[in-house]
Amino acid sequence: SSWLNNPIARDYVAKQALRKNHIDVPTTFDITECMPLVNAYYRENMPRIEGLFMAERKINPALDAWFEERFVSDMSNESLRQYPRGSVGNLLYRYVTLNGFKADFTEGQPLGQTHFEYFNKRLSQQHDLEHLLGGFALHYLGEIGVTYMRVGAYFKYLSPELAGMLNTTYTFLLGPLMMRTCLHYPETFNTWYDVVHQGMTVGRQSEPMFMMKYEPVLHLPVEEAREQLGFRGVVEMDVKREADIWGENVPVAIDPRLVEDVAEAAE
Repeated sequence: SSWLNNPIARDYVAKQALRKNHIDVPTTFDITECMPLVNAYYRENMPRIEGLFMAERKINPALDAWFEERFVSDMSNESLRQYPRGSVGNLLYRYVTLNGFKADFTEGQPLGQTHFEYFNKRLSQQHDLEHLLGGFALHYLGEIGVTYMRVGAYFKYLSPELAGMLNTTYTFLLGPLMMRTCLHYPETFNTWYDVVHQGMTVGRQSEPMFMMKYEPVLHLPVEEAREQLGFRGVVEMDVKREADIWGENVPVAIDPRLVEDVAEAAE
């Protein structure tokens, strides 16, 4: 195995599986260590990835049309101000405003020409909306749930080899977490499992969220937007107590759905 022969990969998996969460190295730090490893793999295999996308387009009309349109949102923090209270757009506006984030966290970066670069550009524009519409809070367990939602969708709607390739990052991020949970946070395991199961369920039952165009539903209430886009099986899970235990009470982003009073103060 090329992965087993990679000392960086071996060290990453062992460290992330065996370590605890801590304010000095919160679980989001996993991404910082994971991305150089995975990006090197993607660069080395880019011709293969592009070949898989081209082959998929020949048998997947929906994906082919999505790439043919190549829609890129011009959504910004400022453009989100217009949406009414209770709408998807307003929720997203309050989230990015409260936390000092950008609606598109690749804003200003040039869009590459490959299928893979476009796929990831749309992912960056969709991620926070997938939290809101998929029913996952903006804490560490919510991140796990929304990521498993994508895992389920990839393997439901794409050929296995392409789905596996696109899930390489998620494989390294999610794979070690069962060991970390069982070894250090066993009191949260049942909730952790429920979040994982819920993410996979929504990803497999819903229309392919990675091809959804969220911008036309920003003015709608969340439930109406879910119905129009084709989200199915969504359950708003209240797991904040377990998320705080699992995350060692490390501060997380402010979720406007959980702190309406703070959200109102920011407006």
